[in-house]
Amino acid sequence: MPSNKGFSSVIALFSVLLVVAGISGFFYLNKQETRQIAKEITVNSPSPQNTSPDECHLSGMQSKKEYLDSYTVKKGDTLLSIAKNELNDNSRVNELIEVNKEFYPELSLEKPFLEQGWKLYLPPKEITTNGLIYVMSGNLSIGDKFWGVSWINGGGGGTFSKEDLAGTNLKNGDCITVIYQGVDIKLGGTHKLIKVVPQ
Repeated sequence: MPSNKGFSSVIALFSVLLVVAGISGFFYLNKQETRQIAKEITVNSPSPQNTSPDECHLSGMQSKKEYLDSYTVKKGDTLLSIAKNELNDNSRVNELIEVNKEFYPELSLEKPFLEQGWKLYLPPKEITTNGLIYVMSGNLSIGDKFWGVSWINGGGGGTFSKEDLAGTNLKNGDCITVIYQGVDIKLGGTHKLIKVVPQ
């Protein structure tokens, strides 16, 4: 008859193996789901009827500077005053900082120094984001449940719900520019469509 100590060790080892198998299975299923979504957008999407990626005026990732409103810093401005006066909400100061990190990497609540004449880019007033705003252009590529953007040399990006296209006249292959919120693990949030603009 096995000792209680040996039996407990076997149970503990079996429990660890079950947890490891469960975690592996979770990551495998998420990997499979991601592959399925990518396949749906790229392989099962109908070929664009009207245009090819090289026919779009803009293709690939774009600078957000062209699509966001800007504000020129004046004497006496602070991050809080700009968030309050330009975004109607001083609690959006972190969003304002994140949008401008690309242009002013030192900008933070700890170092809130603003130089008169700086051009700060503003997140959209009508929607609160995490500040990670990206812009991409190319052909609209519609799958069964999702849509994205494809561009020259087979590139592309975005996984957005088809519901986002409701009420638009956009169709597969149209040249579009998409403004969207990205995801940062530290900041949280999700990919969120902000705006689709026909080219």
